[in-house]
Amino acid sequence: MAQLLSRVSGAIYGTLAMAVLLAAESAEGHTYATTVEAASVTLIAYWLAHGYARGLAARLASGEPLSGGGLLRSLGRDSGVLLGGVVPLSTLAICWLVGVDLDLALEIAVWSAAGSLVLVELAAGLHRTSRAWALVQDGVLSLALGASVVFLRALLH
Repeated sequence: MAQLLSRVSGAIYGTLAMAVLLAAESAEGHTYATTVEAASVTLIAYWLAHGYARGLAARLASGEPLSGGGLLRSLGRDSGVLLGGVVPLSTLAICWLVGVDLDLALEIAVWSAAGSLVLVELAAGLHRTSRAWALVQDGVLSLALGASVVFLRALLH
C-alpha cells in the first residue's frame, strides 16, 4: 500500500511538472519534435531529482553512504513521477499524429493534465467514501491545482 501511495504522489508531481512546462511553452519557433523532446527530458530530470532527494533524505536519516542500489530503489519508488507525464505527453503525441496545430495541442495537453488531476482525486474519493459532500470536498483541491495550471497558460499566452 505504501508503494502505491508513493506512486500516486509521484504521479501528481509528474503531472504538475508537465502541465506547468506545457503551460509556459509557446509554439512560436518550436516544432512538435522539440516540444516533446524538451518535455520528456524535463520529466526525466524531475524524476531523477525527486528520486535523488528522497534517497538523500533516507541516507541522512540512516547514516548510510550513497550506493547505486539505494539510488535505484529511490528511483523505483518515485517511478510515479514518470507515470504522471503519460497523460499530457500522450495527448501531445496524439495531437501531433492527427495534425493539430502545436499551440492548440499545448492548450489541449494542459487541459488534459488538469482533468487527470481531478479524476485521480475523484477516484481516490470514491475509493474512500460514497458520500457526495465528501467527494465534493475531495475535488476542491484538485480543481484548484488544475485551474492554476490553466490560469498560468492563460496568463502567459
